Amino acid sequence: MVFRKFRSLRKSAALEEASPPPETKKDPPKPPDPPPRCNVCRNHDWTREESIIYETNAQALEESARGKCQLCPVLWSGITQLIPAVGENPQPAHYIRFWPGKGGLPLRLRVGGPDEHPKLEYFTIEGAPSPRSAFGPARQISPHSGSERCRFLMAEWLDDCVSNHQECSKGAEVLPTRLLLIGEGAPGSPLPSVRLYEPSDERVDYATLSHCWGGRIPMMTTKDNLQDRKIGIRFEQLPKTFQDAILTTRSLGLQCLWIDSLCIAQDDPREWAQEIAKMKDIFSGSFVTLASSWSGNSMQGCFSTREAEERVVWQSRYRTADGIQPKIFARRVIGHKVARKQPLNSRAWAYQEHLLSRRIIHFLPEEVRWECRKSSKCECSVRETDLSRGDVSHENWSTGTAPLPSDALRHCYSTWHSIVSEYSSRALSDPADKLPAIAGLAALTKSVCGSRYVAGLWTENLVNGLLWTCVNAGIVGSRSRTYRAPSWSWASMDGTVQYNTWPLPRFENTCRLLSGKCDAIGPDPFGRVSSGDLVIRGLTVQAVVDVDQSNNSNYENSHTRNTFRAWLLRDDLRAEFAADESISLTEQTDSSRMVLCLQLGHSTDYQDRYESTVSLVLIPSRAPPSSPSQSPRYERIGVLHHTVQAHDPGGPQFVYGQDWFHDAEEKAITII
Repeated sequence: MVFRKFRSLRKSAALEEASPPPETKKDPPKPPDPPPRCNVCRNHDWTREESIIYETNAQALEESARGKCQLCPVLWSGITQLIPAVGENPQPAHYIRFWPGKGGLPLRLRVGGPDEHPKLEYFTIEGAPSPRSAFGPARQISPHSGSERCRFLMAEWLDDCVSNHQECSKGAEVLPTRLLLIGEGAPGSPLPSVRLYEPSDERVDYATLSHCWGGRIPMMTTKDNLQDRKIGIRFEQLPKTFQDAILTTRSLGLQCLWIDSLCIAQDDPREWAQEIAKMKDIFSGSFVTLASSWSGNSMQGCFSTREAEERVVWQSRYRTADGIQPKIFARRVIGHKVARKQPLNSRAWAYQEHLLSRRIIHFLPEEVRWECRKSSKCECSVRETDLSRGDVSHENWSTGTAPLPSDALRHCYSTWHSIVSEYSSRALSDPADKLPAIAGLAALTKSVCGSRYVAGLWTENLVNGLLWTCVNAGIVGSRSRTYRAPSWSWASMDGTVQYNTWPLPRFENTCRLLSGKCDAIGPDPFGRVSSGDLVIRGLTVQAVVDVDQSNNSNYENSHTRNTFRAWLLRDDLRAEFAADESISLTEQTDSSRMVLCLQLGHSTDYQDRYESTVSLVLIPSRAPPSSPSQSPRYERIGVLHHTVQAHDPGGPQFVYGQDWFHDAEEKAITII
């Protein structure tokens, strides 16, 4: 019995030894103490989508950077390295604003104060871990735009567009007469072979070059060297811009390139006019356009050497499992609007080349940029950027064909007016190219609106098309002394014109176009013209021109944005008008100062408080009539906007003179 009890005790002891000891309950780990609250950055985690702007000053940021804050030293390091004038002497007057990038973009920082300072951005490398969500990824700028990294990036952009953008897929329907064919060079030579090539009806993918001729005329093809160019062109003899364009074309997997000075015989007027008439098809059919935006002539090249000054402002002491050492960089922000100030973007020919192209690679001094009908991208950012062409991009006009609904038609004409305003502000080496250099865009507009084109205007929108005024800083525009367009066309003027001068919204025509025609020089109906006239029936009155010479030196009209002041007088009425160019009354008789006002339409506001009329101001033409029986002809010298009356039902009535056309005579007027 004792043995039995002992055996039972041993068995229970053995069971106790075999079973695990009871678990003891442990307290959860204590979280680390949060860092002290920073009065500069407020320790914000910056994980939200919306951008929050923080404000401080250089002295406060420098003091916080020496404390326990983890972010302020990063921001201050960027300032000391990239804006040393502030970093060496921080003052409260140097105010600082910084904001985390919305949706994963880099953090931006601006230093203001007594002096101008560049804006900075803080970023991490694409694909590398970011220690804070505020520092979104960006792309480092290659030291040279002809580098392998840039070539790979351009090819990546092109491949993405070809694969995913249906809007950019339409290819060439009419090929250029000639292209440059790029092939392999001599054995052992890295240089490609180049020769002129005349494609037949087979489909050919080609690139186009948009470039400045500049003061130095680039290498050209003429009737004398055309056959030699078909045999071969020595690569090393080509201008630098042409060489860079050829190398880029080959790196993109293309074999053909179109360059205007080489692919058109420049001393053959008939061929020149024939190829200019195909400009719409040449650039809209191009696989990609290479824009040498920063170079002012063909000798400077497309490629540029860049100094991005990217500085490391923080780096981790550890590496990831992939061997990556997380870093934060800072650099000056590359301004995307600077592209508009480049030499190529001041040229008139380049404007239509830009708008007609379905894909463009811009070579800028600081980076390379991509633009197509679907997206815009740049070398410095890993995300798409807002670099689009907006409403003046022809893909936004219409997806259909003429005739268009009235709203779409109005938008088409409004777009044309925007194009004319921008185009007229750009420079032309040969003023005679005023109409040819926009002929491709005119041909495209014709395919959309279906109207008849007359020297830069459209007959179905003629009255609105006549309402252009001249804009110049300090002086009114001047009419070309060599004939290139009728006086009623904006193309007759040197300088910028605008179309945003009609003040009231509800406009109605009060005149009627009886006929309108232009005589084209050559086969292109959108190119140069030798003459043109409009016959318009409407209300007319006579007036006398008066110029205030004493006030013209310091006067600026906010409505027409010029500094020339002129009036019309009739009876006891006086009205200022927008003159196309300065008018001198020296040695003029009273009869030579007589003008004719032809009313085009009138307008009211939505409350019927204001009513205005708009008229062309005309003078008798000095050109001799083509026949003795020809009726008098007139030339345009300006536009008159005249307020008839203003009435507020709830207040006193205000009358600006009387009705300018109270005793008008209706008749047909020929304007040349």
